[in-house]
Amino acid sequence: RYGEKVHKLTLHGGFSCPNRDGTIGRGGCTFCNVASFADEEVQIKSIHEQLKDRAGEIHRAKRYLAYFQAYTSTYAEVQVL
Repeated sequence: RYGEKVHKLTLHGGFSCPNRDGTIGRGGCTFCNVASFADEEVQIKSIHEQLKDRAGEIHRAKRYLAYFQAYTSTYAEVQVL
């Protein structure tokens, strides 16, 4: 599709969620479990560090698609993202 291997890089933004902080609701969504997709080490790293580390782990891909996992969403200011 893209002419070469593309690998997804999952990121943990450490952001909240409007379904948890009271903006829309409380308690989150039933499908959302932050512990299921990011280990403690990744959670404390900046987004930039995570991108650098994850891209360095994957040698077969030349392009990457970075995305925020469930719960971290994109619930932050554009400058942060």
